[in-house]
Amino acid sequence: MGCDIHAVIEEKVDNEWEIVGEFAPYRNYGLFAFLTGGEVRNYSGISSPFSPRGIPDDCSSVTNAWLRDYGEDGHTHSWLSGRELLEFDYEGAVEDRRVAVQIAPNHFNGGATCESGGGTVKTWREFLGEGHFKQLDKLRGGEKRIVFFFDN
Repeated sequence: MGCDIHAVIEEKVDNEWEIVGEFAPYRNYGLFAFLTGGEVRNYSGISSPFSPRGIPDDCSSVTNAWLRDYGEDGHTHSWLSGRELLEFDYEGAVEDRRVAVQIAPNHFNGGATCESGGGTVKTWREFLGEGHFKQLDKLRGGEKRIVFFFDN
């Protein structure tokens, strides 16, 4: 069973938050772990400075209704400011410890995590992939944030 992210971009307009777009990353478990400090699908064994914050108290009424409509199927609700995501040091190093392990003839587990030191060191930019940076461009200008949760 897979896990997906659901995310909207909110912008503060006249002191109120309103939805201005969709933050639509593809299914990228490394990104999910990055956005949640390793709490969601962290096969890569990474840690990041972000951790789940819950639903913001001041989210827009449309966002609030969307979250309510999803109900109990949604988990690990959080939000991050555009500033936090845009100012993160993506040139810093991270060890990607996700590996594929053969568990039977012609059968592999692609969600295994190797021991520390056994992974591949790369920059956060390489780890997260270009798709993340295309989404980040949507957060430029104004006071913006993403509000998100996951399902599986």
